Amino acid sequence: IQNLYHDHPFAIDIAGTVESVYATTKEELELCYKTFYHPSNMVLFVCGQIDPESLMKVIETNQAKKNFANPKEIQRLKVNEPESIKNKETIQKMDVFMPKVTMAIKVTDIPTNPKQRELREMACQLILDYLFSKSSPIYNEWISKEWINDTFGGYYIQERDYACIQFGGDTMHVDELKEALIKLVKELPHLTLPQDDFERLKRKMMGSIVMSFNSIETIANHFIRHYFEGSSSFDLIDILNELSYEDVLNTLEIFTLDKATFHIVLPK
Repeated sequence: IQNLYHDHPFAIDIAGTVESVYATTKEELELCYKTFYHPSNMVLFVCGQIDPESLMKVIETNQAKKNFANPKEIQRLKVNEPESIKNKETIQKMDVFMPKVTMAIKVTDIPTNPKQRELREMACQLILDYLFSKSSPIYNEWISKEWINDTFGGYYIQERDYACIQFGGDTMHVDELKEALIKLVKELPHLTLPQDDFERLKRKMMGSIVMSFNSIETIANHFIRHYFEGSSSFDLIDILNELSYEDVLNTLEIFTLDKATFHIVLPK
């Protein structure tokens, strides 16, 4: 991530550093708490076998005992992040047994409409599933050549003002895997995705969404995540039904080498 971004705070480790932790003041923590940890900036989602009216009485009674300062307006500053990547490649030595290769691609064209963001995310996930699932010819070829193992995978990260694609895993063949990934991304704009595979992967994604409703924890987590993005997790099936073959093919254009970077971890 640090290779991708020049100025965006997404590149900063959420845990901070020893120096930044010690530099944090009590006043800064209080300001952060009073600004963000306020009922006006929160959502409560309860999932399970409960009586809504009884629960609301408990919540209202609890909240009535507390005093909250007037909410402060939260101003989200626009980060002037360049479209270019910060570093083309970094190599780090760590206490690992096997080298690790990760390729990441910076995505700068992020849809502003919540529904379009959902469609973009679904299209990316479908492409990555086609490329790197266990039924993929590419995945099985690389497995047979021992360039990768079962740690290899890909995923798409997307939030309000940043997005990226990542794939990688452990390998004893760093150079071969790196060259294979470069060749793959270079050829992706010309990928021929069979219509049957598109329909199959779309049904697979539909099944995953339906199965997620078996977990009350997943239901709650998904609802809150999509709520803050301006959408609803209960609309995902309808949105997936709208995902077209052309949507997926058009999404291939965000897989570009000029915005790609490598991070390689080698044993000490």
